[in-house]
Amino acid sequence: MVAGLVGQALDDVVSQHFSGADSYASSAIGGAAGGFMLGVTGSPTLAGATAGAVTEGSKSLMRGESLRTAGAKALVGAGIGAVGGRWGGAGCQR
Repeated sequence: MVAGLVGQALDDVVSQHFSGADSYASSAIGGAAGGFMLGVTGSPTLAGATAGAVTEGSKSLMRGESLRTAGAKALVGAGIGAVGGRWGGAGCQR
């Protein structure tokens, strides 16, 4: 959860704009889900995929987008998160 919030804040600082409450809430939810998955599986790849899917899917739903759109965004988020988890977490596996 904290990692998701910090990541969103850093993105906002770099881009010099405030993303909005929905982005911060979805980042917190996605970060918590990813942290839980890492604790359960020990896999940074699965944790990244989970965090990406939950973050993007929940953000889409909070913005009132359709389930189809939210699902598509969740799949893209999962793919990007899995790649990031694999590359960024290579030294973290049990």
